[in-house]
Amino acid sequence: MASQSEREQLIATLAKRSRCKGSLEQEEIGRGAYLCWSNAVSLLADVRLLASDARLARALSLTVLALEELAKPPLLFGVDPSDEAKRWTAFWKDKFSRHSPKQQAIGKYGELLTSIGQGIYLFSMSPATVEALDALKQWGFYVDCVQGEFQSPAQFAESLSEVVDFIFAVGEERADSFAQFHASPEQSTWVYERRLKSTRFGEFWPPPIRSDAELHALLLSLASKYSLSNPPNYMAFTDACEQLSGIVGPAMFKRALSITGRVCSHRAQFHGLPTAAARGLFMMKLCLVVVPEAERRVVIEQWKGQ
Repeated sequence: MASQSEREQLIATLAKRSRCKGSLEQEEIGRGAYLCWSNAVSLLADVRLLASDARLARALSLTVLALEELAKPPLLFGVDPSDEAKRWTAFWKDKFSRHSPKQQAIGKYGELLTSIGQGIYLFSMSPATVEALDALKQWGFYVDCVQGEFQSPAQFAESLSEVVDFIFAVGEERADSFAQFHASPEQSTWVYERRLKSTRFGEFWPPPIRSDAELHALLLSLASKYSLSNPPNYMAFTDACEQLSGIVGPAMFKRALSITGRVCSHRAQFHGLPTAAARGLFMMKLCLVVVPEAERRVVIEQWKGQ
């Protein structure tokens, strides 16, 4: 076991590492985008654990942190390795490290498409809600003096169930939407390179599929997209799945569909976050419609059993 002085030396060494101030290569930008998305997904998984234990204050704070992490890939995709040094300096100082710009960025993501009738999200946040995110996050972590009296996170949590349910649904929907772009470092880098070439998204879909995980991510994004309507858009989802199956082969497609169906089924069965559960049910139904009818009863039991 290390001595106290050795441990403290390690702490000091870790703290002295310098944060980035300059440009990055394309591959590292892609890797960073993947890590940010992946960490957001991990934070949302932690939120489910906290919500199941009724620890709603911490659950809300972690959900806001997940939203901040989800803002980073689009921000990273807005810079270029060839940008001049002062733009990179401003990026690290004013966008990547500060909380408010990230909250504003994820709050506005998809806003343009929604304004022209091509919305990609079922849930959106008003400017007032986005403005409130940082305060909500802080009160979920810390004791504060509010309106003349002290408030603990536990007291703050007393009326949070509806708030956590909504903000979590916003975060999970965006994480699902981003999955197709960031399921692996290679995927993020490939998409980033297309962005540098100003290639329209429809011209390169589907992206390369190297693994079950990447295919699962594509299916998750498709299920998210086509679950916006009630009923879900079964025809469009089925057509996209047939295209993917033709590319990767039936065996790989079946494995990835099973993973996606289990994830959606797990969400649908979790009553601690009812809005996310309802969305998960729609997504599971989309996955189920691709399964041959004779196999559906058995598959439903498999997905329910996790």
